[in-house]
Amino acid sequence: MLQSLHKNPSKRKKEELTAEQRRMYSSEKLMNFRTIAKLCATHSPRTLTADDLAPMELVTELSHIGQFAEIAYSKMPDYIFEHLEELSRDTFPLEGYDALAGATLVAKFLGKVAVLPGFVAYRAETKQLVVAISGTATVRQALYDMHFRKRRHPAGRGCAVHAGFWRLYKGIKALALEAIRKGIR
Repeated sequence: MLQSLHKNPSKRKKEELTAEQRRMYSSEKLMNFRTIAKLCATHSPRTLTADDLAPMELVTELSHIGQFAEIAYSKMPDYIFEHLEELSRDTFPLEGYDALAGATLVAKFLGKVAVLPGFVAYRAETKQLVVAISGTATVRQALYDMHFRKRRHPAGRGCAVHAGFWRLYKGIKALALEAIRKGIR
């Protein structure tokens, strides 16, 4: 039924939530951006197929990098890296976070704009420095997300950047670069 609706967008009906979805949404406690998504999102007439799937190697690498990004939300990566072995045990919060194994924290930082947390870690196994920065986690950060007008980027003529993200970036740039330099040393 859904597939036929996607093939003919003019017949698309408003999809109703299942009882399980309604229960899940009503129990959410974190900041919710569904309203913004509903206001700003669009639907594509194209239905994705198996040909659109990313290669499994890319999916795995993005999953590994995502594990570091999730840690950035905590604002205390030093504690997590110090207690990684215990936190990674079965039924503990980081169970299955295999990309973190063997990684060492180089430096952590809090941005000067909207207190955006991030850190740099070194993965010895892959010889990578990972720069992890949290996504939006506070109302103050969300307000910067809403500054979506483009502003001129210093890279050159015709280049533009999301104004709010640019401000957040400028607030962490010096701190992140120093952490990267430390990791390289």
